[in-house]
Amino acid sequence: MKSTRLIFGVSIIFVLLQCSQPNEPKPGSVESPWTLLSPMATARSGISPVGVDGNIYVFGGLVEFTFGSHAALVYNCENQSWSELADLPVDRCEHSAVVLGPKIYVIGGFHTGWRAYNQDLLAYNLDSNSWETLAPMASHFGQTATAVFDGKIYVFGGQLYPIFASNITQVYDPAADTWETKRPMPTARCHAAAAVIDSLIYVMGGRVYNGDCFSVNEAYSPLSDKWYTFKELPEERAGHSLVSVDNKLWLFGGHSNKKMLATCREYDPATNGWSDLESMKWPRHSTSAVVQNDKIYVMGGTEIFPPGENDFVGITNTVQAFLLKNK
Repeated sequence: MKSTRLIFGVSIIFVLLQCSQPNEPKPGSVESPWTLLSPMATARSGISPVGVDGNIYVFGGLVEFTFGSHAALVYNCENQSWSELADLPVDRCEHSAVVLGPKIYVIGGFHTGWRAYNQDLLAYNLDSNSWETLAPMASHFGQTATAVFDGKIYVFGGQLYPIFASNITQVYDPAADTWETKRPMPTARCHAAAAVIDSLIYVMGGRVYNGDCFSVNEAYSPLSDKWYTFKELPEERAGHSLVSVDNKLWLFGGHSNKKMLATCREYDPATNGWSDLESMKWPRHSTSAVVQNDKIYVMGGTEIFPPGENDFVGITNTVQAFLLKNK
């Protein structure tokens, strides 16, 4: 009888202890807007995914810490499946990519590791699964911030061969296959992120070559060729993602002076103010967020940034998604 009472008492204590533990929301649960989807076959960082009609295209990337990749992949958002496409003509990582009409433009980046820079502009034809080489940029750049406005591609800053962060503003006209230089950014930087709201292209954050990050929030007007300065980011960061959602800008991850970030912020141009979004469950650096249907996808990237002079470690193949209706 004593044994029965003892077991019963221990059981009650166990239940009470369990009930007293905080219930942390898990990815995919009702409480969390973040979920984990089908991963890439290979872990890769330094990518710039692009969304088109329910598909997300991923080109190249830093693979096995040293080498850029030739791979071209497409992810079907509905069935969470991956397919291979025609390889990139030249391997690369830390490039930019944007979609304009029936083509995805892949801009600059590094190839064969960190020691060589691309000056080229490649275009992937969505209809024919083929590549073409177009007019090159003014110089060899990687880690640029890129956006599309009124049928043209705007490329800001970047890491300029061999080691300098640039303040250049370059504009590519697909109709003429020509580049033009515009008013430079007030702050020279690489690994910034850009997105469009109304008639302004916002370029946020970034860093210099030695890793020191910025919290600057500058916007370029293609209509007047002028720059404007707005309220700074809540913290310095680089290698982050930036997307436009309902006339606001959402910022995801990145790193802040060698600390990986999972935090997410919302910037409202109407109030020039910042607010918090729910953090990612996994820190992420050196990739881009993509809005497709009712989700924002954050693919691959790097999740660990150790001190010292070593290259990034912790390259991942994960695919995180933020469900917009749970905002």
